[in-house]
Amino acid sequence: MPRHARSRQRWLSSVSLGGGTITIDFMNRSQHTVFTRCSRVRLTAALAIFSSLSTIGCITTTPPASRFVEIEHRWVDALQTHDTATLDQLLDDTFIDSTFRGALRTKRDVLTGPPAAGSYRSIRFGDVAVRTYGNHIAVVTGVNVLRGKGVDDIVRVRFTDVFVNRRGQWRAVSAQETVQADLKLWRR
Repeated sequence: MPRHARSRQRWLSSVSLGGGTITIDFMNRSQHTVFTRCSRVRLTAALAIFSSLSTIGCITTTPPASRFVEIEHRWVDALQTHDTATLDQLLDDTFIDSTFRGALRTKRDVLTGPPAAGSYRSIRFGDVAVRTYGNHIAVVTGVNVLRGKGVDDIVRVRFTDVFVNRRGQWRAVSAQETVQADLKLWRR
């Protein structure tokens, strides 16, 4: 039988803490023996330190997709009202935006430029998908539906936004927008 196909003997040890139990699977008997000889107080202390690190942001977890949708709404609202304080919090210093017109805008351009979309206002998001890669990168895609001054003046903008987690805060590093053409125009 090949070496990698052999099943290994499992050495398990359990520790009860508060209302829960932690089971540790050791690779060999010597690791298990060392653990069982150690004071369980040390394990309790290590778990307490781990828990406190996660609450102060040293250990991060990926937020649910709804959190990124909330960030997208805050971002659009801040762009439309030209809320530079919120934009400064949401955009990373390395931020670059490839606009639907083909121009590139940096964070500085966004903060010092005019409000986005002119007379158009975001009315809803659609087709939103959030993909996370570990606890440090998230890609959000979707469609931002905008309304102009007229009732029938609707524009759909497909977007891709990339976020990175810097010291526990999700910040946008890249954005790209494409205006979706009216299909009726293409059928002529």
